[in-house]
Amino acid sequence: MNLFNYNTLEVHLEKETKSANLTIFEEYITTELIFELESFFNWIANKVEIDCLYIKNNNPYFSKGIDLNHWKTLDTKRVNQNLKTLQKLTYISYLLPQTIIIDMGLGAKGLGAELILTGDVRIAHENTTIQFDHLDKGLVPCSGGIGFLSEIVGQSFTRNWIMLGKKVKASELINSGLVIDTYSENQTELVNVIKNKIHSQNSVARIQAKRSLLDTINKSFEAAREFENRYALGVLGSGDWKNESSTNPKDLRTLLQSV
Repeated sequence: MNLFNYNTLEVHLEKETKSANLTIFEEYITTELIFELESFFNWIANKVEIDCLYIKNNNPYFSKGIDLNHWKTLDTKRVNQNLKTLQKLTYISYLLPQTIIIDMGLGAKGLGAELILTGDVRIAHENTTIQFDHLDKGLVPCSGGIGFLSEIVGQSFTRNWIMLGKKVKASELINSGLVIDTYSENQTELVNVIKNKIHSQNSVARIQAKRSLLDTINKSFEAAREFENRYALGVLGSGDWKNESSTNPKDLRTLLQSV
């Protein structure tokens, strides 16, 4: 039974493993999806009786990021609000009492690739690829793509993936530590193994361990969030992401002065 009347999400509870299954029905990140994700995260934050949250997309790809044609129709205030909310969701996810499993499917890119950082555990199809192609679109990662990603995989992987915007294959994702395991066809068996493992753990110890892991790096996360917000919004102010044009030296000087 679907718990909510969302347009972009479905939520089902699984009694056997005390888990919540969240299915996304949008290929791209829209304003409505952001609003409904925020609503759901606010709801589950108080449900300590739920051990884990499994998030997947009903489509083969977890997320294709933003649809530029749609986002170009939004005014600057709405774009800023959307990005700030996405950033908040990424950071809030690390405060949720549940262990979060992200199923990346065949992959993600852009802001969609940042959305996978909300997970504590990530799995993917063996043919998955992710691509932090923000720079190609005149954008800067703002929802964990700088801070969280660096903490998870290290500065070297993060720098290469963002500055080159290349497609990162499953083998490199596993080698970097971003993904713990892959599946070839049906992910059900792998997901059930992870859910059962989480369900078998002592709930208090599990929640405290998650909070402890966050506290050890909280200061660097807070600093990263500030800089992500600062530089991402500064780039938005240049308008290049709408015009798909290169920044000329004059624009660059203006941009640097603004941040």
